[in-house]
Amino acid sequence: MEPAATRNQITLRGSLLSLPQLSHENHNKQFFRFLLEVPRLSGVVDILPVIAEGSVLDTLDLSGGGMLTVSGQVRSHNLRENGRRHLSIFVFAAHIRAEDGEIQTAILIPKASYDRCFGHYIKYAMRNAMDIATLGCSVNVRLSADKKTVDRARIAYGVAGPVPLRCACAEAAAQGKPLTEATVETFAHAILDDINPRDSWRASKAFRQHIAVEIAKRCFVKSIELAGGELV
Repeated sequence: MEPAATRNQITLRGSLLSLPQLSHENHNKQFFRFLLEVPRLSGVVDILPVIAEGSVLDTLDLSGGGMLTVSGQVRSHNLRENGRRHLSIFVFAAHIRAEDGEIQTAILIPKASYDRCFGHYIKYAMRNAMDIATLGCSVNVRLSADKKTVDRARIAYGVAGPVPLRCACAEAAAQGKPLTEATVETFAHAILDDINPRDSWRASKAFRQHIAVEIAKRCFVKSIELAGGELV
């Protein structure tokens, strides 16, 4: 048996600071990175990077935040930036457990976050009811005062990763752009830089990517129409 003093083991308990984002792939497995906020007894809070395989996250609902207990190992790897090496230290999670915490009784959304915003949602599934979505997409837009350009766009997917995913690249691609077919195409294809769906018995990765682009277009166009805009 390996002496306890030489084992590489760590257990952390903290709150989720950021949702998991794809870090890398290795041997056809996806690994995701997120930040964990861990308080010390002194009251000082450490923000620690955690990497976990997708299968470790699949059974967890992380969309609501909350407390997590992470067990695994401390690992490191070298990063090269601007001709210099940096040692990156992180926790590789073998097990993650969501814990009971405070009861959330309300969600307050400031008016500035939804004022003049219009959105549309599409659920793609094999049946119209009583079926798990193969992919789900929601787009929300706010147009400029003259309704000629996109003031702000938001897009999120379900079943495109272990947790619901926002598409920052697609949102940036639409920011300030005119209401044209070219903007719609650029916006929709930019989501491929943000999502990374997996192969499963329900649908292949390639099929999910194809559907993701198509429903992004439809949701975006419908949201523009609901906001009073028109493509030119």
